[in-house]
Amino acid sequence: MMTIRGNHRARRGAAFVLAVLITTSSAGGPLDVDTSGTEPAVAAAIHAAVVAVRVNQRQAASWGHLGQLFHVHGMHVLALTSYSNARRLDPRDYRWPYLAALATPPEAAEAALALMAEAYALRPDDYALAIGYGDLLTRLGHLTRARIVYRAARPIDPRGYADLGLARLAHAEGRVFHARARLFDARRKSPRNGEIHRLLAQTFHRIGDREGARESAVRAEAFAGRLQPTSVVVDEMRSRAESVDTLWDLGSRLLARGEYASARLAFERARDRSKHAGSRFHRAL
Repeated sequence: MMTIRGNHRARRGAAFVLAVLITTSSAGGPLDVDTSGTEPAVAAAIHAAVVAVRVNQRQAASWGHLGQLFHVHGMHVLALTSYSNARRLDPRDYRWPYLAALATPPEAAEAALALMAEAYALRPDDYALAIGYGDLLTRLGHLTRARIVYRAARPIDPRGYADLGLARLAHAEGRVFHARARLFDARRKSPRNGEIHRLLAQTFHRIGDREGARESAVRAEAFAGRLQPTSVVVDEMRSRAESVDTLWDLGSRLLARGEYASARLAFERARDRSKHAGSRFHRAL
């Protein structure tokens, strides 16, 4: 039975989808986008992608590529419309509902959840998608479904995110020893994930293990920042970066992952497009 809160979320999600359709139809849609306020490289990339779509508007990949360009450059409404067309033309490609869910704003979380569910049904073996779906289910209070998704993801998750998700659920339910067991598994797979140590510190505190809590708190501080699963789908979207800011963001993410050669290329592209990016580039490397 859906709660009043669930009904409210669903109405907000439906209202958001309707707003996207109204906004894009009144503004001319993705194929008539005004790029006059964007950087030249962004405008050129969008123009080329629009031309590709116009050549064959029945090709899902062209619509998806256009959506990725809009998405990475923060034009989320246009991205959602493009992804919607790609989904309609190729409903078997899970990338488009997955990316559409990520482009959906927080106030339409139930709409994002429906898109995540669609993508997950198509590719439950994508561990990054599975973890994102489980995390969203958890945030929205669908805990039974979240537990099922996390458990299914454990065999395909090399970094312990599924164990961390299960630990959060157990911790919230007061099953602290079960939470500790799942966190030990997660820590073994990803010892530098500060979020695991942070939750371990809380779990040890509730158990009464002061020394364990202290050590975990120190490690949480040492490995501050929450790691995210690496998604080939999201990486592909981010690789469409053309503006100075998005290239800098791409380089920073790659640098944090230890992909130094790719990070350097992204920083160099950002440097070449802005005289102000040079000093940041050298400091980063």
